[in-house]
Amino acid sequence: MGFGPEKAFALCLTIDNPQKRNNFLATFAEIIGANAAAIAVEDHQLRWASLRVTHGMDRATIDSYCQYYVGLNPWARRKPSTTGKVRRSLELLSEAEFRETEFYHGWFKPHGWGLATSIVLDTTETERTHVFAVRPPNHPFTERELAIQNDLAPHLAMAASQRRSSNRHTHRFQSKPHRIPHSLSDSPRTEPQRVRTQGRRHNRYCAMACEAHLQETWR
Repeated sequence: MGFGPEKAFALCLTIDNPQKRNNFLATFAEIIGANAAAIAVEDHQLRWASLRVTHGMDRATIDSYCQYYVGLNPWARRKPSTTGKVRRSLELLSEAEFRETEFYHGWFKPHGWGLATSIVLDTTETERTHVFAVRPPNHPFTERELAIQNDLAPHLAMAASQRRSSNRHTHRFQSKPHRIPHSLSDSPRTEPQRVRTQGRRHNRYCAMACEAHLQETWR
């Protein structure tokens, strides 16, 4: 199954455009054969979590993770992931070990899940943003499905990083109450506008790169 330009663009704007997030996650789950997926923000100590966008999860499932099971996630307690890289659950913990955890019995098993992949999109000193996908036990992700995720991962991470950088610059200029010099106020593009334009250009670049990879590899 191939991606057209509109799907590739939606994938690269997943962190930057709220209206495209649900479409992205549904498409992402479909193309890699996942039963459910989520874009999550968590602090490094696993004291709290927010599942910003979900697919295949009801409200009770979301709340139980954010309010309790995030602190029991055995994979998150392992060696930190590299931004823009795909990590498989079986690489961190054997299936037998995972089945002994409260996290499996309380959050995974009731939904028929057993395996997962995760891509860290962005990380700061206090928190990380990642997208994860889950599927039933004894149904590992195929080489093709992992290759798709590996193709998308660096472009999604670049878009997420660019959004954070753009937001930081925009906030810095908006928070300063000083008067804009006459020469700048007459200019057709102020500094915050320039930052936002650079972000849009970067997202267009990500979309083009993502589309090229997908069309070449998966069509």
